[in-house]
Amino acid sequence: NLSWKIWLASGRTEVSCGNTKGARDLFLRAYDSVSEKGRSTVLLECARLEEFCGDLALSRSILCKARQQFGNSDWKVWLSSVNLECRCGLRERAIAFAQEALNIHRGTGRLWAALIQLRHDDGELYQMKVLKCALQAVPKSGEVWCEGARIHLSPFSPTFDLQEASRHLSFAARFTPQYGDSFLEQLRLNMLDQWLIPLATPFINSMYDTFVSLCNSNNEMQIEDAYQFIAEHTKKAADVMKTQLQETKDPVITRDVLDTSELELRCSSADPNYGHLWFQCRDSAIDTAREVITQAKSVMADFVVDYSYLYIAAMVRRAGV
Repeated sequence: NLSWKIWLASGRTEVSCGNTKGARDLFLRAYDSVSEKGRSTVLLECARLEEFCGDLALSRSILCKARQQFGNSDWKVWLSSVNLECRCGLRERAIAFAQEALNIHRGTGRLWAALIQLRHDDGELYQMKVLKCALQAVPKSGEVWCEGARIHLSPFSPTFDLQEASRHLSFAARFTPQYGDSFLEQLRLNMLDQWLIPLATPFINSMYDTFVSLCNSNNEMQIEDAYQFIAEHTKKAADVMKTQLQETKDPVITRDVLDTSELELRCSSADPNYGHLWFQCRDSAIDTAREVITQAKSVMADFVVDYSYLYIAAMVRRAGV
């Protein structure tokens, strides 16, 4: 009996139209007609509805019931609990749920990816420890590999490395092609590699040559003076770079600077259907992969322009290493 799926889909439609009371009635009918195997799915929809209506206590109660009844068999009830606490800003509570879930469902990549994200405030080195544990548990999880790429793409990270990020994203798209965030992070990487770096390299080389000549002429340069020199020249380079990036942003979006045809082809073939970043860049549930990539190009271009100074500083730090 699959009639519960019809009631569930009808309830979702009512939610999208703002009829929450009608949605509750339809979800109740779905719960009454669903088999034991699919009951957790209906409970998750009920929890989302109550969260949407602002009743967090009831939403948590429904998820608590789902965990008690189906927590050993369905990892999604744990992931929904983690996501709810994240949206409420209760990071420690979300971490506790994620760790408890992984004690039961250790081979679930999405739970590991959620835990890696939650450990962001603890620093990249702590994230790397969790990443290593995750790769040992689920070496073929595209979500986990994508989180590794994000760590290497972060300009704040001491592990900032575009080549490592590219390797991680290659594994992510290969192992879990339906995960859309891997393709959008690849778009970000392509913008940095093909747009930002060619503009920044002359400034960094000029800074290096000037620094070397000053060191040769002044053997007693103090480390504070070196830090001040690097900071001043990095700021100057970042200011000039932001102007240049603003001028070339439109050609990037129109493919005159950045050709995304290969990425769009791979993304269309994979036809991704989920991912937090993917949903953020998608305007409609019926958008094609190419349309999402096109919309993401504008978002990513603005991001690269706004935070170009951070990437310049990371590149200077990387060149020094």
